[in-house]
Formats: sequence, structure tokens, C-alpha cells
Amino acid sequence: KLILSYGSVPPFEYLEFQSNEFLEVLQNKYPYHKWINSENWINKHAFGLIIGGILILAVAIVSLYFIVAPKLSDNLTKAVPIKWEVDLGDKMFKQFMSDGKENSVKSMQLDSFFKLMNVVSDYPIRMHFSEDTIINAFAIPGGHIVVYKGLVDKISNYESLAGLLAHEYTHVAKKHSLKTILRSASSYLVLAAIFGDLTGLAGIILENANSIQNLSYSRNFEHEADQNAVAILLDRKIGLTGMLDLFKVFLS
Repeated sequence: KLILSYGSVPPFEYLEFQSNEFLEVLQNKYPYHKWINSENWINKHAFGLIIGGILILAVAIVSLYFIVAPKLSDNLTKAVPIKWEVDLGDKMFKQFMSDGKENSVKSMQLDSFFKLMNVVSDYPIRMHFSEDTIINAFAIPGGHIVVYKGLVDKISNYESLAGLLAHEYTHVAKKHSLKTILRSASSYLVLAAIFGDLTGLAGIILENANSIQNLSYSRNFEHEADQNAVAILLDRKIGLTGMLDLFKVFLS
């Protein structure tokens, strides 16, 4: 349609034509008259406005994902009761240790060793020895700590074992595992809220439960765990050379 509006006060009067050919007729008959108004500012800058809007939206999403979501999850972590965290950890532990590789005798020995360190905790710390040959150890929210045979075989002194258990204990005491899981879930929640898909949230938590042994803590979490482990060792007059030996194991 071709619509020619005229008048100075709204509502404007207008003529409506079904063909643009009439505009050519008018332009030929009245060549000095401006029949089509120039583009207004919005139309002229429409592309720039769209790009600017996309950039603003992108900045908002990035801010939500990397700033708001982590802070929200950290505040949520502080509000989580220990009992709830312990119950969650028990369920995650049962799911993870369903492979039957736990050595109950050596788990009891690890428990006894940690109790001799006399670390007071609000959590029921429970040590578990896995016969898997992976060189690793990890902490589950609520107090479960799993140590692999592959790592224990590399440890040559009790100072290194004490440093390892103190390090993993700190991940529990400082809620590092829970914070990492909730940060992952909250980041997904932000994206799900934006794109309208919440179906994968449970899957994210379940995925973290299955692969919690591979959780990558932030540098700050690892630094805090190392610092607190050193403080525990010094308080019990345990030499720090074991911590150095432990670092060498992971670097080798």
C-alpha cells in the first residue's frame, strides 16, 4: 500500500493507494514537491540501535552469568544447614561408590589416622579408600572424603598423608564442593531463565554428582585449602616436607 498523509495536527488525514505507480504519477506531475518524508531518527539509526541493544543484552547476560550467579550461589551456600548438606552428601556418595571398589578395612585405617590428627569439625568426616588406581582424592559435601589407591601408593610418609587429608578436609569445612556445584547449577539457572528451559537443571546437579571427583576448584579454593592444611600441620607439629612431597606427586 501507498499511504500519503497530510495535515499538521493529529489525527492526520491520508490518502491510501493500492499501487506505488501512483507515486510516480505524482512525482512526475509535481517534480518540486517532496512526496515522501525523510527517514526519522529511529529509522535512520535502526541498525545501530539493534546492535547496541544486542550488546547491552550480552553484557547483562555475562554479568548475570559470571558475577550475579556466583554471588547468589555463595550466599545460598552459607544458608544451607549442615544437616541438609550431610544428607545431600550421603546420597551423592552412594551414587558415586556404587562401583564396589571401596576397601572397608583401609577406609577404617584412614578414619583412624585422621582421628589421631584431632581435627574438630561440625561435619561427620568419613574417610573412604578406593581401590581405583587413579592418582587423586576428592571431598563430597557433608563430610565424605575419598582417597584413591593410586595416590596412596605414591605417598611415602605420614606427613604427606596428613597434608592430603587436611587439604581435603578443608574443602568440606569451607563448603568448597557445595559452592562449586551450586555455582554450576546457578549459572545454568540464569541461562535457563533467559532462554526458558529448566529441564536440564536436575541433569546438571546429577552430572556433578557423577563426576564430583573431577570437580575443578577455583584457584582461591585450592589456595585456601593449602593454607588451612599447613595451619593444621603446624598446630600438630607435623613437618611440612610432606606437603612438598605431595605436590611433587601431582606434578610428576
